[in-house]
Amino acid sequence: MVLNTKNFGEVEIKDEDILLFEYGIPGFESMTQFAILGKTDSPDDPFFWLQSVQNPNLAFVIMNPRDLVFDYEAEIDMFTANLLRIKDENDALIYCIVTVPQDIQKIS
Repeated sequence: MVLNTKNFGEVEIKDEDILLFEYGIPGFESMTQFAILGKTDSPDDPFFWLQSVQNPNLAFVIMNPRDLVFDYEAEIDMFTANLLRIKDENDALIYCIVTVPQDIQKIS
């Protein structure tokens, strides 16, 4: 499928690469389909894009927190694990949405 994006123009993605967020993302509950697009600038760059399939103007900068904190562990309660159908920690990918303010020193 061809995905239209604000930042990358038209991008070809496979249907099986579409991630379904049944309840959306907080603040964007109506946006339920996303795709992870490649790294931003260079192979050493830890950042990816979480691009909405439904809205070409909606994309989040994301990264794997283990790229900064090697032993990073996310605590997921049983309700959430069951909701996400996570039976083993290796079943899950963990990404964090990165905020990039005008003052880059305040990135979080």
